[in-house]
Amino acid sequence: MATKEEISMVGFEIVAYAGDAQTDLLAALDAAREGDFEKAEQLHKDASDALIGAHDTQTKLLSQEAGGGEMEMTFIMACFSRIMVVMRVS
Repeated sequence: MATKEEISMVGFEIVAYAGDAQTDLLAALDAAREGDFEKAEQLHKDASDALIGAHDTQTKLLSQEAGGGEMEMTFIMACFSRIMVVMRVS
């Protein structure tokens, strides 16, 4: 069974990935405004990779639960799940 602490760590990992993605996207916008489209494109790819990392991290946890693993759902994990939904829609 995944403990609350383990689940919380997964949540924090997801937030770290999301923060990296946001930072990269903002930097990509700045680079595009300056006309450095090659840099903007690379930063956009980096942001996409970070979001994929967040998704993969969440999917591993969901797969454990779907496989019969017991999970202690925490408020933090519920919030992180909502964040991922919002990020996918955006």
